Amino acid sequence: MTDKKGNKRKKTALILLTLLVVLIAAYALVLLAQSQYHDELLESARVERENIISLNTNDVVRVGLKNEAEEFWFTLVGEEWQLEGDEAFPLDQAGVADLLSYACILPAEDMITEVTDLEQYGLAEPKTEIFLQCADGKEVHLAIGEYNGFSQVYYVNLPDEDDSVVYTIASLLATIANKSRLEWMAGAEIPLFTDILSITVTAPQSLGGQVTELVCEDDAWFLQTADGQEALDSASVES
Repeated sequence: MTDKKGNKRKKTALILLTLLVVLIAAYALVLLAQSQYHDELLESARVERENIISLNTNDVVRVGLKNEAEEFWFTLVGEEWQLEGDEAFPLDQAGVADLLSYACILPAEDMITEVTDLEQYGLAEPKTEIFLQCADGKEVHLAIGEYNGFSQVYYVNLPDEDDSVVYTIASLLATIANKSRLEWMAGAEIPLFTDILSITVTAPQSLGGQVTELVCEDDAWFLQTADGQEALDSASVES
């Protein structure tokens, strides 16, 4: 009698175990199907990593950068880039090369079509704009709008082409392009203030073109005049 009850319990346990395995397998299949469906939905809304811009970096001969404060251009002269209007400016050549490497082959993360309100993407009045001009006359204008902190992407478009299409891109290009003119100065060319021994300031011709020279001696600053030197507030000069 005891053996019969034991066998019955074993059979019941085996049946329950089998049902549990079947339920687990079915649940796993449901999760897999849901995951595949989700991936298909994402893929249907995602650009297949198409490039917004496709240029050969060697073809670009002029680069323009425009932000909310200023606009300036770089021109390729021989094998070196120069800041237009200031040939003596120690331009960061490696920095320009980095800018071109990211701008000339620019993949889209996502694409939004039939856009009617550019303002919601920060593209009605872009914070940053990049202009690329090639030797063959081809020109590309990229506008960079708002940053989406959740997705960690920037909204961009090509205003001279179809401004009803907005793309999203990784943030690195926008970070590089948003640098000020002075930030494009080659780091090796920027002296430490402690190494500076004189400062010469020339006023615009419209203000008389007066030249003012400051000199540093024994960690103290002086105004150089025709009659000698006048002591200055060194802390104010250094600040």
